[in-house]
Amino acid sequence: MNRIDNPTIRVRFCPSPTGYMHLGNARAALFNALFAAKLQGRFLLRIEDTDKVRSEEHYVQALCDDLAWLGLQWWGNAQQVVGQLRPLDYQANRLSIYQTYYQRLLKQGRAYPCFCDQATLEEVNRRQRAASQPARYSGVCQDLSDEEIAAHRAVGRRSVLRFHVEDDQLIKFNDLIYGEQVFHGRNIGDFIIQRTDQNPSFIFCNALDDAHLKISHILRGEDHLSNTARQMMVQQALGFKSPVYAHLPLITRIGGQVLSKREGSVSIQELRQKGFLPQAIINYLARLGHRYDDQENLLTWQQLAQGFSTEKISRSPACFHEKHLLYWQRKAVAALDEVGLQHLLAKNLKSLSVTEQLPFIRFIKGNISLPQDAEDLLQACYAEQLVFDTETLLTFKQMGLVFWGKAIHLLEEATDFSTWQRALQQATGLSGKQLFKPLRMALTGLNDGPKLGELMQLRGQAWFKQRLQAVLEQSDRFPGQ
Repeated sequence: MNRIDNPTIRVRFCPSPTGYMHLGNARAALFNALFAAKLQGRFLLRIEDTDKVRSEEHYVQALCDDLAWLGLQWWGNAQQVVGQLRPLDYQANRLSIYQTYYQRLLKQGRAYPCFCDQATLEEVNRRQRAASQPARYSGVCQDLSDEEIAAHRAVGRRSVLRFHVEDDQLIKFNDLIYGEQVFHGRNIGDFIIQRTDQNPSFIFCNALDDAHLKISHILRGEDHLSNTARQMMVQQALGFKSPVYAHLPLITRIGGQVLSKREGSVSIQELRQKGFLPQAIINYLARLGHRYDDQENLLTWQQLAQGFSTEKISRSPACFHEKHLLYWQRKAVAALDEVGLQHLLAKNLKSLSVTEQLPFIRFIKGNISLPQDAEDLLQACYAEQLVFDTETLLTFKQMGLVFWGKAIHLLEEATDFSTWQRALQQATGLSGKQLFKPLRMALTGLNDGPKLGELMQLRGQAWFKQRLQAVLEQSDRFPGQ
């Protein structure tokens, strides 16, 4: 990342440790990190762990590992425990601070306890929907006297704490992506800032933490737009300046379904396990709903940061296409040197000797996207015997036994692949896919793959002859024989 020179620019990524980081989280983190890097500001990591039931410590470490693997360094890494990247900031450490501000809002008359049960609230919301009215709290508990509050508590009724919103209150802000936003208090209603378990609501603690950490800009999903209005109300009531907001259009699947952790979004952990490279993921995510002048080439972190701008973020949902991610993966793999590629494929090349590994790596470099591709090519090029399905055997039959006999005979007379190719084309009158597709299927069992000339350099003419003879040996299995 760029050297930090401008501490007034402060952005944050604040995940909840309730699961592994998925693509939507990763894009939000990346956009914040790129924004900070371009302006030489600070990218902070805050763990929002007030949900003690669902928060788990191992997810914290996984989040830190994923961020570090992607190359997203948060401010303050130098103060971390040696050997482990740990966040500096945990929301649960500020519970006593939240209590102080609850008391201030209560004294101001901007907060009050609410004893309404869930069934009552759902019935009110049902009536509001039936009348085509916005769903909002009716305010029935707002005017409870101290005696009435004490009576509720005496019989064991638990309460939430609600923030009071005046009907004529107006929240306006200029979103860096969606422009001017206006929210009317009468459409929002009094919202919860403390749950029945005494823990703060997301809206409340998120707003206070941003103020205390002097966050200057917030880039987050557009599903938080209505939350932003509520958080700005809390910040204004407590005398805090609100950050500048940019709400990111959500990521969808093909067909329009929102890509989310709850709906089984792809996690960074899964992509790492499959062998995706961090350069591929950040190059893809940086372009997911964001436009770069260079949409074709793999960009460095510095280039991604320099070209990033909220003005280049589309207002339309960004659609996740795995084939587009694979495009960048292929480019990232192609950019690796031989040592880097050997490291990526270390688990896949164990069956090859040390002297065989480097020639094989050179052979497959332009033909793979993921380690599994190398595994498939390894099987194709080194298996003792290929097993062909019925469709492939039918193709072999259609070429005719004479064709396979000529291919073997001419191979014995050829000095290299080029002379064999020319002789076979002349003898059969075939060229292009008509010639090379059945040959590739016979030699590798694959419909598509590496160039046959390169394959001959890797495995040799004797190996070619052995594979072609295996086709003739299986002629009794040809369909209709």
